[in-house]
Amino acid sequence: MLRTTTMMAGAVALTLTGCSSIESGPGPSEETPSGRPAENLDEPLLRAVRADQQRVLAICLAVLRSHPRLAEDLEPVISHHRLHVRTLGGTTADTPRRRTAPRKPVAAVALLVETESTAAADRAKDAMEAVSGDFARVLGAISASQAQHAVLLRAVVAARGNGAAP
Repeated sequence: MLRTTTMMAGAVALTLTGCSSIESGPGPSEETPSGRPAENLDEPLLRAVRADQQRVLAICLAVLRSHPRLAEDLEPVISHHRLHVRTLGGTTADTPRRRTAPRKPVAAVALLVETESTAAADRAKDAMEAVSGDFARVLGAISASQAQHAVLLRAVVAARGNGAAP
């Protein structure tokens, strides 16, 4: 599982490299046909996406706190979510603290699979709504990253559900 996690972490890091230079959403030089800067039109979407990414990070952190034995599988995912939040102009200090996670490790990871899958679909939809092409690409990269998190975490659920060590 460590090898799969490491390979997935590297692939996601490469995917996000292209968006790491965009720290506050769309590029300042982009304008809409009306002449209004694209970043002004994307600001509400940026705020909503940043808040949702912080929510996803909070769920990941709650699962890790409740199930520290999952650290090897969760640390790359958490690292990517921290990068997502920073890329969107947020800080991880702003991440809300979620109190609980499911008691059983398999149920906790299954919650993460559902969370990642939903967030990946939401980011893909958001990319279609973004006015700025740069911002749409960032959202697309985040969506791809979260889709891969779901794949990785499904493998964790399968391994743990089949009696693999916690």
